[in-house]
Amino acid sequence: MAVAKVLTVVVATLLALVVSEIASRYLYHVEMAHFVDSNGKPTDILRNDPELEFKLKPDFRGRQVGSEFQVSISTNSLGFRDSKEFAKEKGGAYRILGLGDSITFGWGVEEDQAYLSRLGKVLESELGRKVETFNLGVWGYGTIQEVKVFQQFQDYKPDLVILEFFARNVYVEEAGNDLVDNYNFEQWYKTRDLPQEVRRKEREANRSHVNATKEFVAQHCNLCRIGVLVFGGFIRKGFHPRGNDQRTSVAWQITENELKEFDRDLGSMNIKCLLLWAPPLGMVQAKDDSVVATLRSFGLQNIKVISALDVLAKSPEKYYYKLDTHWRPAGQEAVAEFLAQTIVTEGFLPSITKTK
Repeated sequence: MAVAKVLTVVVATLLALVVSEIASRYLYHVEMAHFVDSNGKPTDILRNDPELEFKLKPDFRGRQVGSEFQVSISTNSLGFRDSKEFAKEKGGAYRILGLGDSITFGWGVEEDQAYLSRLGKVLESELGRKVETFNLGVWGYGTIQEVKVFQQFQDYKPDLVILEFFARNVYVEEAGNDLVDNYNFEQWYKTRDLPQEVRRKEREANRSHVNATKEFVAQHCNLCRIGVLVFGGFIRKGFHPRGNDQRTSVAWQITENELKEFDRDLGSMNIKCLLLWAPPLGMVQAKDDSVVATLRSFGLQNIKVISALDVLAKSPEKYYYKLDTHWRPAGQEAVAEFLAQTIVTEGFLPSITKTK
């Protein structure tokens, strides 16, 4: 009898959840961000790449749509988010190459709202000289891929490089965590010449079942997405997972090796770099800057580590979207102003003087 009652409660609960899920989709459907082409048809704008694993589709025109934003997306012939082509000749412009992931790409904001675009405008207004920024950010990229992109563009003779770094101080499988991306990319790179079926099995072996479940729920549970949309900031405030200690150590070693080699290469080219730590919302609210301490412990000479934590901590609800970890236009603007101030005060623009 007790078993029958339990089963009745379980079945009734499941039915109630199913009915609620169906009703929520009609009453308040929450869309995860995705891309549509110029005709409004959902599309994937990533393309396979033998060296970088993937890159953006060149000459794409469409939109990125979600429940919190709808923005236009354009890529140039090289497959980067810019409505203009990248010219090698820079004339008298001060050129900045921006490397990064979805935050640098400008996920959820218009092209002219992304921090690199805003940085160029702020510096031009402040300094009275043309400043040229190349946005080389691609979502899902980690440090290794970003350095490889730089190597493709180093003959464009940048005056400054900005390398954005989004990560916790632990290996936690979440969207955009650079430690995870660096670990996974190294695994992919080692096996990229193997048959596709072998590489697929390798990916599945390394993939967390918890992460796969989270992805499935995010894609199929509208009630869950409503909960994140309403309570996202509160949920992430207490999100300080332990992570995988063994992989954390390995991932940090991979990252350190890559940054030290990049630092040496920059020194040989006499190019300076700002490594911008973009903190997850939970770390902003906890004022946890341990990632910066780890990065600075590498003893980099040509790469200066800076943190956006204090800037974003002033108004995290204003600066972050609720459904994911990306910055709203106000967050992009705040970081652009912080970068402009840093570039000027650190003396990265010795040849530029403000017009009177």
